[in-house]
Amino acid sequence: MKNLNRNTRNIYTRLIITYMLVLIGIIVAMEFYIIANFHKEARFNDLENMKSMNQDVYEYLEETASIAEDIHHSLYLNRQQLQDVIWLLDLSLEEYYNKKLGYYTDNKGVDFMGVNSFMSEAISRYSNIKNIALISIKNSVMHKYEVDGSLRNAVYELQRDMLNEKTLVIDDSIIFQNIIQDPSTFKTIGYIQVAFDKSGSAKFEKRYNKVKMLVYLDSGDILYTTEKEKFQDVDVASIVEKGNFESSYGVKYYRQHKKDINYITYIDNKEFGIIPIADYIMFVLVGLLLLFIGSNIVNWRLRKLTTRLNKILAGMEKAMEGDLNIQLEVGHEDELDIISEYFNEMCCNLDSYIQKSYIAQIEQKTAEMQALQSQINPHFLYNTLEAIRMQAICNDDKEVGKMLYGLSVVFRSQIKEDNIITLAKEVYYCKKYVELFEFRYKNKFKFELNFPEIYIQVPIIKFIIQPIIENYFVHGIRLEDENNTLSINIYEAKNDLIIEIKDNGKGMAEDQILDKLNEMNHGGNSQGSIGLLNVHRRMVATYGNDYGLGIRQNNPNGLIVTIKIPFRGESNV
Repeated sequence: MKNLNRNTRNIYTRLIITYMLVLIGIIVAMEFYIIANFHKEARFNDLENMKSMNQDVYEYLEETASIAEDIHHSLYLNRQQLQDVIWLLDLSLEEYYNKKLGYYTDNKGVDFMGVNSFMSEAISRYSNIKNIALISIKNSVMHKYEVDGSLRNAVYELQRDMLNEKTLVIDDSIIFQNIIQDPSTFKTIGYIQVAFDKSGSAKFEKRYNKVKMLVYLDSGDILYTTEKEKFQDVDVASIVEKGNFESSYGVKYYRQHKKDINYITYIDNKEFGIIPIADYIMFVLVGLLLLFIGSNIVNWRLRKLTTRLNKILAGMEKAMEGDLNIQLEVGHEDELDIISEYFNEMCCNLDSYIQKSYIAQIEQKTAEMQALQSQINPHFLYNTLEAIRMQAICNDDKEVGKMLYGLSVVFRSQIKEDNIITLAKEVYYCKKYVELFEFRYKNKFKFELNFPEIYIQVPIIKFIIQPIIENYFVHGIRLEDENNTLSINIYEAKNDLIIEIKDNGKGMAEDQILDKLNEMNHGGNSQGSIGLLNVHRRMVATYGNDYGLGIRQNNPNGLIVTIKIPFRGESNV
């Protein structure tokens, strides 16, 4: 007898190592999953920040351009102001002041709303304006009105390439330029330039942290950039249009083009989607905490299980020594309790089980012997039928003899024939089977057979047509009528041979046919009877899934059952 006092520490060690490896794997996988998602989220946030900052800068510059448009538009709303501006731009300064003095003289007591009041009001209305300038094309003079209210007049040569520009970059200013026309002649007499400080866009850099900015005109002039040195003396427009901006500067960027301004926000590749170190430290600490808690729970649980397992092993050892009165403790309602309960029950009833098992074996052997002795020998039955048939012929009862002959032929086909026979033999046996029913249901049905001779040697598994015919006589024949018809037709279809059994009997409903087909194709239990299911299964097992039985309705009454077997056009296939 082997000693069962084995050391369960081996089981405990294997289990604790297994569970710890699983726990560590789960925690590491979870950490990688969380980090990957945080990294994905960081990339998404960086992209969204670039888009948001880009949109904010665009909206800011749109706002400044709108302010410039509003000032230009409001100039035409007051006739006095517009007239004063036209005089200023179209006349020399001496002529302008004389003209203005003459107006005051001719219109005593009337407040003159001139260019000074217009500029003062515009600058006071918008706090982010740096200055407003009026440029005379005729006199090549710039009249610049500063925020502090001062006016500076200077010679200004308007360059040809600046005539059609709406946006200019001069020094640290973004300037929006609009033409001024004399409404009476529609002649362009000058320009109005509204200047804003370029650093107005810098406020967005603090809001979006890592995101940097580059704003430039289609002409290539840079309106604003976070990194002046990087884009100094560089044709940024050409680099962007060629699609080399990202690779040239090692950045991820987002760009939109509005009117004549290009807005680019970008983040260095080394900072794009980066998770802060503090987050990594937090992930590691959380993982270690989970590992500590999980390992303690697993260790506590395994210790309890191994303690109970030791008690079960000790009880088995006593049972093997012959102590069948041992009873193990039960009370946790788990798998080990099931083992303990079964062990306790086994110990209580072991002798009874041994006796019952021994007696049962003896009774089983006896039953088998009796069954063998009581079985009817099929050969004895066939020989007895043949003897009865010969006696009937001797008594000149040819009809009974003919019936017995048909029945004996059917029995012989089941007893002596191999599993594979010719189609001619199968049809012959079926014909003999039908003859039995012709005696029984005389003048009740008609049997037709269409069997071309070229198919007589086609090999076929035996006993596949007769069960279908039997099914008709059991379930389909209409005994109250005398026009019952049963026919067998055999013909080729491509590379297959079709045996069609057609009747005009009671038939089946469409849903019954579908249920029967489903049973044949997807499994069912024939409960030992030889029926359609049995025939279909034998054919599928022999010929494959493409062959077997088919069932359909025969209009107006009855069924058509088809048997499909492989056929290559040769009689000896």
